[in-house]
Amino acid sequence: LGDMSGKYDALTQQLTGVEEAVGAAGKAEDLQTVQSQISELSDQYDDITGKIDELGVSLDQSDSIADIQSQLTGMAENFTQLGEQMNTIQTGLENRMDTLGESREGVQTDLSQSADENAQNVKSQLTDLNSQLVEMSSVLESMIAGIGNMYANEICFDVRIDPEHPACYISRDKWDEIIRSTRKILEEAIRAGGTTIRSYTSSLGVTGLFQQELYVQSREKETCKICGETIRKKFVNGRGTYFCPKCQVEKPLRVAITGNIGTGKSTVSGLFREEGYPVISCDEVNRELLEKETTRKHLAGLFNCDYSQVNKAYIRERIFVDEELKKKVEEYLHSCIWDEVKQFYQSNKTAEMVVTEVPLLFETDWYRHFDSNVLVVSDKKDIVQRLMNDRHMSVEEIEKILQNQMPDDAKISMADAIIKNEGSIEILQKNVKRKITEIIRTLPQE
Repeated sequence: LGDMSGKYDALTQQLTGVEEAVGAAGKAEDLQTVQSQISELSDQYDDITGKIDELGVSLDQSDSIADIQSQLTGMAENFTQLGEQMNTIQTGLENRMDTLGESREGVQTDLSQSADENAQNVKSQLTDLNSQLVEMSSVLESMIAGIGNMYANEICFDVRIDPEHPACYISRDKWDEIIRSTRKILEEAIRAGGTTIRSYTSSLGVTGLFQQELYVQSREKETCKICGETIRKKFVNGRGTYFCPKCQVEKPLRVAITGNIGTGKSTVSGLFREEGYPVISCDEVNRELLEKETTRKHLAGLFNCDYSQVNKAYIRERIFVDEELKKKVEEYLHSCIWDEVKQFYQSNKTAEMVVTEVPLLFETDWYRHFDSNVLVVSDKKDIVQRLMNDRHMSVEEIEKILQNQMPDDAKISMADAIIKNEGSIEILQKNVKRKITEIIRTLPQE
């Protein structure tokens, strides 16, 4: 909101420049162009004002900050586009004015006044927008609280996360851990009477004792209480930040790739592998597990049959008619697969990013384990064509499978990123490389 208010001030100044350019224009056609452009700006600001009104309603109805954040993001994008358009107007006018030479008399006064009225209208809407943003800010402040720098340092250490790790690439599980840690540390600090550093005391003159419990804050060049490494200090966005370079070492970014049958998720995973990133497929792990005697014997115990009977077709047949049995089988296999995935992460802990292909990412709760969940989508006609060509499936078989899968619309709302598989493999490769670049450039750099 603060950033948007700053853009408001900048746009107001730019609008003044547009008004001056209108007054200096020497041809009626110039003024007509400006009038048309400013009229378009007015329409865009009407749209933004409407979104603000919708946002005001949603503030009373929303159970999730994410809803508000999404709408604010849309408003910010409109703001940016509008600023660019106003710059274009101003630049165009300046270029035309350079070619006019001496100003001419007889410019249509009524047209000039009309353009000026439109400019004033936009300026008035800017003022209204700013007022509503200020009002919205006060409402949001009652819902969102900040964490002081000192406690933020302690929380990051407690959950073992690099202070420069981008917030957009933190798994749901890690966010839950951060929330639990925040509550724990703040409650401990309150019980200890706060944290007294240098000359600070509370309003009652009481000295806090929580500084005796600090792990990293204000302990630069001292020994880490956990691992013995030397605590360091660096500046993150101008803030003094204390951390342990061993306990808080940046882990590989955990990226999950998913998508319905035939969308090309395995192809996308392969493209990540070609770019040099370790990739593990849950389907392949599952196949390998079913080849192991220990796995088949355990499942045979659940099915009450001889383990030699256990294979993929037999499992599908048995769990299709028994929901309780299906739950037990999936719990066991998912647990085994996750153990393999964790071992894969451990063996690739020095990698910048590790990719896991998970077909049922959103159907289960696995999406919570990953820092970024990437959904591969494709047009239905392309899916059908691929499955007919590659797997020799009939249209009826494909339709039956698709009907039993979670639709893309439901998955899109849960995904962190979308990769569209449309067109040639070269286009898909470009989309994957673009996504990799987008992810990597946000990570902390040495």
